[in-house]
Amino acid sequence: MSEELFNLTQITEMLGDDEEVKRMVGIFVESTPESLHDMNEGFKEDDAEKLARNAHKMKASLDILKINALYDDVRRIDKKNKVEDIPQKELEGIINNMNSILEHVFSDLKQKFKL
Repeated sequence: MSEELFNLTQITEMLGDDEEVKRMVGIFVESTPESLHDMNEGFKEDDAEKLARNAHKMKASLDILKINALYDDVRRIDKKNKVEDIPQKELEGIINNMNSILEHVFSDLKQKFKL
């Protein structure tokens, strides 16, 4: 993945302090994989509520870190009634895309901040 997957400008401007940015990135890298896992479980279990709840949980963090590649995807699945309207194959593509991009983001952030 050659394009920049995230942009720390907004969070840096919000927090100002490099140590605080590192702390917040650390929280993201620690807590978001759990929400991603639960979202995947919701998909596997055909539980639209669980899937949507966990996508919704991640939305603000993805926005703050400017993970723009997931901007549309997370909004398509952040509410139960939206999830239920998406064909299964298309939903699977959204989930796979989110997993792939976030894996790279987690890895890049851990490397950048030595987490």
